[in-house]
Amino acid sequence: MTQVPQYLSAMTVFIDGVGLLGTAKQVTLPKVEITRETVTAGGFERAMSTGVFKAMEAEITLNEYHDSVFKAANKLTKPPLFVIKGNLSQDGQDYPIEATVKGSIDIDDGNWETGKEAERKLKVYVDFYALKVNGTEQCMLDAKNMIAKINDVDLLEKARTHVLS
Repeated sequence: MTQVPQYLSAMTVFIDGVGLLGTAKQVTLPKVEITRETVTAGGFERAMSTGVFKAMEAEITLNEYHDSVFKAANKLTKPPLFVIKGNLSQDGQDYPIEATVKGSIDIDDGNWETGKEAERKLKVYVDFYALKVNGTEQCMLDAKNMIAKINDVDLLEKARTHVLS
């Protein structure tokens, strides 16, 4: 049986403490990557995990100039929390998708051009990232609290108990 692809049919961005920030034109979610070192053993080179996650970044492109963005950027002691909500459509079915990112931000208002859609890009240096698809959490990474849950398994649980107990 052929699998029908999923399509993202709508997307909005909310900011903690404010509410709806606007419609997202595009969102680049953080890459979940583990640092690897090349090890040579037994006549083979292979990439071995160091157990350390790489720094994460996200980018949100909005279609409007909402003043809450600069208000959020001004809170250096408490980085803003963004919740991106979308609708996935697949073969006549609709499913919710939700990404949460928290971290300090850079704001790029880009080029202004008459007759063109407004565009504001936010780069988020992510300390917290969670992804839920159809209500199921697929991943949750919390750099501050040393938590890395992938498919409900905390990959840093043992390391956390070794260094924090």
